[in-house]
Amino acid sequence: MNMNINFDHLKKSVIQLMGKHKSMVLATSFQDHITARTVSCIFDGLTIKLQTDLNFIKVKQIEQNKHVALAWNNVQIEGVATIKGHPFALGNEKFKKTYKEEFAEYFKMYSSLKDQTVIEIEPQIIVIWKYENGKSFRDFLSLTEKKAWRLMCPTE
Repeated sequence: MNMNINFDHLKKSVIQLMGKHKSMVLATSFQDHITARTVSCIFDGLTIKLQTDLNFIKVKQIEQNKHVALAWNNVQIEGVATIKGHPFALGNEKFKKTYKEEFAEYFKMYSSLKDQTVIEIEPQIIVIWKYENGKSFRDFLSLTEKKAWRLMCPTE
């Protein structure tokens, strides 16, 4: 069964659930080559940012196919990625400050290297598996349609 739920309420609860930072699994692909890896993410509302090396396969795949997916626990995200330049570049000041606070060791080891870049991901849809009162369901937050709905999972 599919029922509409409040978009703003679900959006607010997702922002609270995700917090300021998380390690997530990022999946990228180009043609028939799909890869996934754990990345350290910073959240600005629902916008997700991470830092990586320009020479890594995830960057090469994003250059060819900007559609990515992320997962953490029972949260699945599909979004569009943009390469934003070096962490110290103009426009990345907020990312740099937050990344330095939340991932100090990684910041110290990598951020000043010349081939580092920031990737920004704008979610299009977020799906959260939930369990309440012995029932399972998925909440869907479509940011492109500005809609939210719940899909109950069938029970035997």
